[in-house]
Amino acid sequence: MSWHDLLGFIVILAAAAAIPGPDVAAIIGSGLSGGLPSALRLVFGLILGHAVWMTAAVTGLAALAQALGAAFIVIKLGAVAYLLYLAWKLWTGPVSDGLQADAPASGLRQAGVLTGLLVSLSNPKALVFFSAVVPSILPLEHLTLGDFALLIVASSLTFIMVFGAWAVLAAKARAVLGKATNRLAINRGSAVLIAGSAVAVATR
Repeated sequence: MSWHDLLGFIVILAAAAAIPGPDVAAIIGSGLSGGLPSALRLVFGLILGHAVWMTAAVTGLAALAQALGAAFIVIKLGAVAYLLYLAWKLWTGPVSDGLQADAPASGLRQAGVLTGLLVSLSNPKALVFFSAVVPSILPLEHLTLGDFALLIVASSLTFIMVFGAWAVLAAKARAVLGKATNRLAINRGSAVLIAGSAVAVATR
């Protein structure tokens, strides 16, 4: 793999990651409800999920997953149900003064990594990117183990930069709107975003 191939992959990956979708909506919802630690946990889950997709692309399993979609559909339905459950908890949960954790936000923080992993694995955008786009820009049949490790590191750093920016913006918005009078609106807005990400996953 040449540096030209790697640079092209990073640029296209960053552009794809920056496009708002279920992953960005989940990050914003998590950051608004649970702050930066919650959003970063979710980002870590997204990175894990994309590492799975990259492994599948390199080993040729992404095309198989696209052709035999039963397992993907099961993961997709599970992710939709889980995201809707989190949205319901945020919508109906109590709020507290200031920025201290309330019940639904605390639960979302604890579930952040799992949420990110499920969103990533069930995101049709990721399936298309790693099964169709990646093979067209990288010489997958000639990649070495070192190339694969480099791609994992490069993609992880790219996601940290792109998704991390969304996480910081959401956390800053939460800090500005952190009074108790605004917390109900924040939680319900987060619930709408997370539910919206579930709908996006289900309908794509």
